[in-house]
Amino acid sequence: MDPGLDILHILQDFRLSMPPSVESFFLFLSSPAFYIVLPIIIGALLFWFSGKQKGEIVLLNFVAAMAVSRAVKVTVKQPRPWVLDPTIQPSEAAKSTATSYSLPSGHTSIAVSTYGAFAMLASSRIFKVFAIIMAVMIPFARLYLNVHTPLDIAVGVIIAVAVCVFNLKAVPWSYRDERNRSIFLAGYLVFFVIFAVYLAIASDNPSSFNFMWMAVGLVAGLFIEEKYVHYEIRRRPFKQNLVIGITGLILLGMMTGIPYLLLGFDMTIAVGGLFSMITVTALYPYLIKRYDESHCID
Repeated sequence: MDPGLDILHILQDFRLSMPPSVESFFLFLSSPAFYIVLPIIIGALLFWFSGKQKGEIVLLNFVAAMAVSRAVKVTVKQPRPWVLDPTIQPSEAAKSTATSYSLPSGHTSIAVSTYGAFAMLASSRIFKVFAIIMAVMIPFARLYLNVHTPLDIAVGVIIAVAVCVFNLKAVPWSYRDERNRSIFLAGYLVFFVIFAVYLAIASDNPSSFNFMWMAVGLVAGLFIEEKYVHYEIRRRPFKQNLVIGITGLILLGMMTGIPYLLLGFDMTIAVGGLFSMITVTALYPYLIKRYDESHCID
């Protein structure tokens, strides 16, 4: 038997012997709140208050890891563990949402690339520890719930590390001069367009293409900020930063909540993802800049 499936059987026996609350905890940990929403919030707050490059690295890691993992999935077309071995009994709640192919784990590639970058970029030890815990626990949750094999997790980690290393080097390089910046943004746009076309051709799940609008929105927002906004982080009292941060997160929630109410989940990923990324990187930085100017904040 595949050693990876042996590990899943061990975890399965352990999971089935534990109270349902333990499974519920790992389901919650692998929910979109922690591998989609929170990484975007972290990237946004870094972009607005800590450093544009830091926020950009986290957000680019998010969309690049998502793009690469989805492209690999539709290329390899690896079945889920319970298809490979009918004796595998995944969590039913997790199985109901695991509708794509198995390899690699998208949760893992996104979590490790975003939380891993946050761990390296954060100045607070508490944030570093939290990020490391999330980067470890989310992949483990996918194993614990029996929806991925260890190989799926390993490939997800490889993708995450590659994306993270590239952006940690490439983003600072892009800020050296205008030419570098133009090359970098144009390169990422071409990269995402190629992946979008490939997903549209190769994927048998049309909704997988919707995520690419989030990537397009990020590049568009970064271009608008670079050409027209010229956002600079200013020193403000903590209370002002708190109000600005909460207001920004409310606006970000509206950009995803309104499409969800009007258009449903699949279109929320496309429309909400597009406008939320533009909001994070261009619209809200412009509003913050106008606020700083009106309050004479240097």
